[in-house]
Amino acid sequence: MASPLNVRRLSLRFPSTNVEEAFVRGTKGKLAYALWVTSTWVFTATVLGYSLSFAKSTFEGETAKVQFLRFLSGVINMVASCAMMCFTGRSGCVDWIHPVALEISGVFLTTIVSAMVFFGNSWYVAKMVGVDTSALGQAAPDSDSTMLLALTGILVFEHLFMPVRWYFLIPHEIFCLLLYLFCGVVVGSPETGVNVLSNFSVFCILTFLLAFGKRQLEHHERAAFQNLVAEKSARFEAEFQLSRMQDEAGSANVGQQSRIDDLQSSVPETTVTGMVFASASIDTL
Repeated sequence: MASPLNVRRLSLRFPSTNVEEAFVRGTKGKLAYALWVTSTWVFTATVLGYSLSFAKSTFEGETAKVQFLRFLSGVINMVASCAMMCFTGRSGCVDWIHPVALEISGVFLTTIVSAMVFFGNSWYVAKMVGVDTSALGQAAPDSDSTMLLALTGILVFEHLFMPVRWYFLIPHEIFCLLLYLFCGVVVGSPETGVNVLSNFSVFCILTFLLAFGKRQLEHHERAAFQNLVAEKSARFEAEFQLSRMQDEAGSANVGQQSRIDDLQSSVPETTVTGMVFASASIDTL
């Protein structure tokens, strides 16, 4: 029967620092691979997205400022993802870095990508730099659906694929919520105020469900890890006790054999008494 999970109530951390570090180090390889896949996906999506944008001439009607900021956001995405891809793709670099640093790097990368979603939106960039949105023409989005889907996709990918502890993701979750709230309320959304409020409410619910699901998943992972540690500890203890018993039995046999040898050496083996004693000592063993 599995023992109750011995963790802190809120953070789910193990009380023992050594056990917590062992749990984190156990996911280091998976985290490095997840970061490599994430950075590769971000780099590929950014290159394809901007290639299609230029091919379809979606920048028509935009001013130089808007075009430059959108292009700059793509460059930042590609540089950040390329650096992470090169770093996590080399086992020698991953070996010397602490798992906590990998967790922070992963959250930092997804935060940068989320911020670039805002700078890649022509409507909000134009509103931020004071450009008339009517000049954007067909490039101007008429809703926040693309931005919300992008932010939700990043959060879903981060919570389900990256083995980062759940409370490390809280800053990024809050950042995404505040980012859309800033866009819809401060900068100005292409949708009405009621729609912005509805979108934000649904986005909050989705983010909360993702955070709650991530915490529940980590709870099961920690329970499995604790059972594994308990099983290994019990096995080690049993092997240690068995080794002690074997050592004690071996010491007793050696002592008994030495006493028998002393007695046998004091009696001539060629005599009848010597042979009987030797036979009796063998029967005793």
